[in-house]
Amino acid sequence: MRTFLIVSLFFSLVTAPSLHAEVHRELHRKLEQRLDLMNLQKDTMDFLNNMATGRVAFNPKQVRNARRILITTTKKIPKRFRKEVTGLQSHAAPSIWYSRRDFEQRAENATAAAKAISSRSLEKFRPSLNRMVNTCIACHQTYRLRANEFKTH
Repeated sequence: MRTFLIVSLFFSLVTAPSLHAEVHRELHRKLEQRLDLMNLQKDTMDFLNNMATGRVAFNPKQVRNARRILITTTKKIPKRFRKEVTGLQSHAAPSIWYSRRDFEQRAENATAAAKAISSRSLEKFRPSLNRMVNTCIACHQTYRLRANEFKTH
């Protein structure tokens, strides 16, 4: 019996750190996926903003491609924020996980705004992009911590 306890204790001491490391890797992977998603949206919005301001020539095909990216990625927002995973690179406010229904509604609003981005003409594109920008800003004002905001835990 004593040998069994010693072997059990040894096994738990050996496997506990690797189990912890595996959980940590999984959480880190989920945070990376979320950051990749949000960065892709930011890059896409930056490109569209450059087009709206004339730094890049208006191109309906490129607008449609960017719109597809935004539709696809905004639909993934609730899934990417399902688990409360935070880290130094994360600016997600804890209220995301306490106000889940409101957060998911804002993601749906972002998808609707992405679908409404017009590629027909520059005159129709600009206001439709403004709607998308305002939808993003509204969500970030509520659910995004500022990069320099101090967090104690």
